[in-house]
Formats: sequence, structure tokens, C-alpha cells
Amino acid sequence: MTVEANIYWDDELDDVIVAELSGAGSWDDYHRLHDQVLEAIHNSGRQAVDFIFVLKTKVPPGSPISHMKRTSSRWRNSPQARDYVLVVPERHVASLANVLINVVRQITAKQNTQASYKTYASFAQARNHIAQSRHQAPTAGLLDAD
Repeated sequence: MTVEANIYWDDELDDVIVAELSGAGSWDDYHRLHDQVLEAIHNSGRQAVDFIFVLKTKVPPGSPISHMKRTSSRWRNSPQARDYVLVVPERHVASLANVLINVVRQITAKQNTQASYKTYASFAQARNHIAQSRHQAPTAGLLDAD
């Protein structure tokens, strides 16, 4: 099975970009997808964007921590970045993703970031999180990390 990557703007929530990665992905695929998302956000002219990343693949071989750090650093340094919401439908991968997100939170907490990082098991939960976050702080601009 080969890797399949899709990037699109959500049709239900404004200023939400969605990326889906499925199949037998590598870390190169993971980084290439994030690069494409950041380029699309930059080219969009939008002031602030939330990102829903739907991961439908197993974590590639090798240490995920350095890859997560690189991705979170690039997301955090994007002036348009708000929430980064990871959707991991498979339970065993979701547990690992939660551990990695917590590691990234600890790293970024020391770096005064405005972006927040969340993990959910469904796309609907991710959309709901973003909608609630916007409702709770509609004028705050960027969202605070938990």
C-alpha cells in the first residue's frame, strides 16, 4: 500500500485546513505533508488558521520525538498558526500520539508558544474542539496551550 495525502480547506468551519495521511507513510511523507500545509496557509492570506491532521497510518520506524519537535517548531513559528489538532482513529496509535503530544507540549511550554496541540479519535471531535475554542475566546486571536 502506498501513501496517500490530501490537503483541503474545511467546508464547515472557516479558516480550518485539513490534511489526511493514510497508507504506509514515512517520516519524509509526514514532513512533506506539513510543508505543503504551511505553504497553503501562507499563500491563503488568512489571518489565523487551525489545522486538523488526520493520521490514518502507523507511526513510521525511528524515533518520533525529533520529528514531532521539528513539526511543532515549524507550526509554532508560523504567524497564522492557532490550534494543531491531531485525529488518530486507531486506538493503539492514539495512545502513542497522546504521549508524543504531551512531550511536544512540554518542549513548547518552555518556548512561549501560542499554538495549542490536541489529540482526538474522530474528525467530529476535532471540529467540536475548534468550534468550542473559538466560542470561548473569540477575540483572543491565538489560542493558549493547555
